[in-house]
Amino acid sequence: RLYQRLPEGTRASVVRLTVDDHYVEVHLDDGSCHRILMRFADAVNEMDGTAGFCTHRSHWVATEHVVEAFRDKNREFLRLRGGATVPVSKTYRAAVQAAGFLE
Repeated sequence: RLYQRLPEGTRASVVRLTVDDHYVEVHLDDGSCHRILMRFADAVNEMDGTAGFCTHRSHWVATEHVVEAFRDKNREFLRLRGGATVPVSKTYRAAVQAAGFLE
């Protein structure tokens, strides 16, 4: 359903969603980013056709675009295709483990 909010003709797939104030930034695999005025929880709910999970209260990622998990100074992150990294918070660590990216 979130794809219907993107500009007409958008064919790229969603890599991640990120919160920015009252907006959700939708990052696509073609490198583009679209800002949509909506609640983050609603955006995540509208991704029902895409496998993914929250890694942080401000980040959701599509499973197919996760390349690796890594640690940096006792903090955990996921690296996505295209080089973007997103943090993994303690609250959402179990979801990342369930997806098979952390031990």
